[in-house]
Amino acid sequence: MKTLRFFGALLLLGALHTYSWAQSSGGSPQIAGVENSAQVKTTVRNLASELQQAKAPLTAINPQQWYDVKGAPGTYITQWHQAQTEVDSCVRALSHFSNNTGDLAEAMDVYFRLEMLDTTLRSLADGAARYADANSAGQLSAVAAHNFNARERLRDYLRELATSVQQDYKLADAEAQRCRAMISREPANTKRSKN
Repeated sequence: MKTLRFFGALLLLGALHTYSWAQSSGGSPQIAGVENSAQVKTTVRNLASELQQAKAPLTAINPQQWYDVKGAPGTYITQWHQAQTEVDSCVRALSHFSNNTGDLAEAMDVYFRLEMLDTTLRSLADGAARYADANSAGQLSAVAAHNFNARERLRDYLRELATSVQQDYKLADAEAQRCRAMISREPANTKRSKN
């Protein structure tokens, strides 16, 4: 019985080690229903490239001038600086995530950064429409709209990855419970070996 208990625990530890190694080494075992790593990397690279193009419409607007000349709220100045920083942060986060597409925390970080950038770009587009010109507003809105499909694919992948990780933990927990039940059913050994 001790041998059975030992090998059961060893099997469970091996399975958990293999899973954690695959996650930490950047590999994610292909799981049914989850987009494969190559597809995700392509989506992420395309999105990073598209975000680089967002810099031009951002540098073309001047919220400080809106504030000084037309009395626009100072919030647009803050958002403008924030959007420029967010574009660079998103590109870095996407690059890091493309090397480790199985990491749920990184996937969530990327997604929420992209959502924040989208909100900021849309607000700046509204400001440009009101205090600048329709062309600038249209360019900012186009950047936000253009990234929408890639963000939706990333959101779907995030949902699939979260479900997959949750299922893996449930399986590991069920196996641990099964091993504990086997161990607890084993009769206590009352004889001690003499050395």
